[in-house]
Amino acid sequence: MKLFSSAVVAALVLASCGSGEGEDTAETTAALTETTQAELAETTTTPTTAEAEGDANGTQVTAKNLTITVPDGWTSVVKGEDLEAKLAETNPTVLAGLQASGQFEQLRLSSSLVDWVGISPQGTTVNYVTVPLASLSVEAMVTNLQTQIEAQGSTFVGEQDYTGPLGSGKKVTFEVPLPTGITAFAESRVIESGDDLIVATSDGLTAELASSLLDDIIDRTELAG
Repeated sequence: MKLFSSAVVAALVLASCGSGEGEDTAETTAALTETTQAELAETTTTPTTAEAEGDANGTQVTAKNLTITVPDGWTSVVKGEDLEAKLAETNPTVLAGLQASGQFEQLRLSSSLVDWVGISPQGTTVNYVTVPLASLSVEAMVTNLQTQIEAQGSTFVGEQDYTGPLGSGKKVTFEVPLPTGITAFAESRVIESGDDLIVATSDGLTAELASSLLDDIIDRTELAG
């Protein structure tokens, strides 16, 4: 079981987005840096999004302003939902691996901060964070992302322009060292979409896998409303 690095990176970006935006601000930063595993185990939240009916291509969920058709076999967790319960129901093998490796608490903390995280049957992750465009530009978000990536011991590889179904912005790639000594890869898309910035992040054991997973989920995502 590999480290679920992308959810952590996206959560750290969320925590660095500035002040005056309620739960997605300095209070979130404090939660990241000060919450212990014991405190986390006692934390309860109220789901803020609702799961819709499934269809032939997967199950639709609404996370903030996004509607995502989650592929069959994935575990889908929106902010405020119980990660352990969801994994126990949909993918107990991944849950057991996370708990055995000591990575579960890290993923539970990060999943409580991002707007949505999807976990594949192979243990790779894709997640979304949405923040008001007025609080941070694409360029500033990329700078914050690079700072947080490097602070976590990962390597910022580079950035390039990006245009996709949700809007335009930047594609950021990075390498993530795992405790096993293996280097994994991750990719973020910082997307200007209407009045919001959407940060979509994926991870994989290869850069190609991380990118293809992200493409697949973005293709399955629409702006709600």
